[in-house]
Amino acid sequence: MTEINVAPTLSRRTMLAGTGAVALSPLSATARGASKKVLQLFVGTFNTSTTRGLTPFTLRPSDDSWALGTTLPDIQNASFGVYGLRHGLQYLVDEQDKGRLAAYRVSAHGTAWERLADVPSMGSNPAFITLDEAETCLVTANYNSGTVALYRLDPNTGLPLEPPDVMQDAGHGPNTDRQQGPHAHCARFSPDQRFLYTVDLGTDEVVGYPFDTAKPALNGRFTAFHATPGSGPRHIIFHPHRPFAYLVAEIGSLVTALRRYPDGRLEQMQILSTLPPDFTAHNQAAHIAMNRAGSRLYISNRGHNSIAVFAIAPSGKLTLLQHSSTGGDWPRFFLLLEDHKRLIVANERSGTLVLFHAAADGTLQPTGKSLSMTEAVYVGRTA
Repeated sequence: MTEINVAPTLSRRTMLAGTGAVALSPLSATARGASKKVLQLFVGTFNTSTTRGLTPFTLRPSDDSWALGTTLPDIQNASFGVYGLRHGLQYLVDEQDKGRLAAYRVSAHGTAWERLADVPSMGSNPAFITLDEAETCLVTANYNSGTVALYRLDPNTGLPLEPPDVMQDAGHGPNTDRQQGPHAHCARFSPDQRFLYTVDLGTDEVVGYPFDTAKPALNGRFTAFHATPGSGPRHIIFHPHRPFAYLVAEIGSLVTALRRYPDGRLEQMQILSTLPPDFTAHNQAAHIAMNRAGSRLYISNRGHNSIAVFAIAPSGKLTLLQHSSTGGDWPRFFLLLEDHKRLIVANERSGTLVLFHAAADGTLQPTGKSLSMTEAVYVGRTA
């Protein structure tokens, strides 16, 4: 075990450095500690010649004051993670060629991180991890290798049990620069926990696996949805109450509204651009999040440097409400703090965290508050 202490002060690189790559679920954070006066958060960064590590920071929603703490240099390439409520653990990827996954216990004030487990991600450049609802297993999507790994979790500790179950994706898409092979970029469970879905940017597919909590494994693979050829799907999110899902495509800058069927299939209902019609420069769509009511959808645009805000109708279809400038360059990730009516954007290239108010109608309003953080690629919450 490794304990990393921080003084309580308030202070696919190569290609992917230019194109981006992405834990806690953006909405699961809002269910914990809504009454806290000071939020304990952290920002993950990619390793470069000038930056390394994870940095805790605080936010006081009452006056929007925030400040960075002391960087933890041993927690590297933390580009995505997920919080496990059952055992109070933070799970993070180490996105590198020889990918790793680690489990941490974080102190109440977010100033001490104890590494309890560190295991291989079973692939190159893990970009996403997720937990099933009962927290019986942890799944990672490895971007460069196109592999998906499922770790069973010890029911007493929440730590990963080896060996994991591993599935290698295969195939390619029409974009020879970005889709020369499989690129698993996301893994999520359906709300009813009957299926695990993975998203492959390289093959333009959403892949499904029947899921059994009692015997978690990557069996029964099927193609749940074929995305627009060459669009490069990146992330998927499921409506909490209705049989809908939303798929964001990185290369095509598209969002597809999907109907989810009991057999696990997904069917297109609507497809929209994430960009204004007059924007013609290069863009790569990135992260996607939804409010708990399932009435608003948020998607980040890297290039246009905006958050696209959509209204979700009872039919599941989308209507664009707003393009809000992110106040920086290359918004790879954002964290929606719904209970506090705030949203934090991590602008990777400009190296900034930017704070927004979320209005009652879901639209975003700038607060004028930002923090400098080189290579900011992920934001999570510890308390």
